[in-house]
Amino acid sequence: MMCFLVRGVGACHAPERSDVTSGVPGWQTGGVPQQWPPRRPERRPERRPQSRPQRQWINKSQPQTLQGAVLFSYLNAALAVLFALFAGRSYVLVIFVLLAVAAYGIANERKVGYWGGVVLACLYLFYELVLLVTGGGFGYIIDLLFAGVLVALLLHPESRHYQRIWFH
Repeated sequence: MMCFLVRGVGACHAPERSDVTSGVPGWQTGGVPQQWPPRRPERRPERRPQSRPQRQWINKSQPQTLQGAVLFSYLNAALAVLFALFAGRSYVLVIFVLLAVAAYGIANERKVGYWGGVVLACLYLFYELVLLVTGGGFGYIIDLLFAGVLVALLLHPESRHYQRIWFH
């Protein structure tokens, strides 16, 4: 609300709509062109090129189960690479490298990545189960538990529901 002195008597009033939009000075504004409320200059949103979609290693908008599966897959792949370098056993390295590729696909919401991750995690679980049955020790029990956790994270109902709706 704007108050002005008109012929010695104080008068308070709101400016008329025509004065606000036109910016033409009138007796209501005291001869000063103004807009109320003052407008800020419009800023155009920055445009990003649409030709290349944004890729990401971890998608924080996904459910916690999928985020855990992606991080767990990356961790398994990194540990498998270290194990292959230092212990000299590289026969399972292919499964873990492909599991990391599948985790990247899951983070970028690809159905192929999700189903590839499920298949590879089940292969990992089956491999650890075979090692345990053929005479593995206590270490294979822990590996089997980790493989089971990865499969459980990927096949959790929340993960399946999210991939069914949002993955393409």
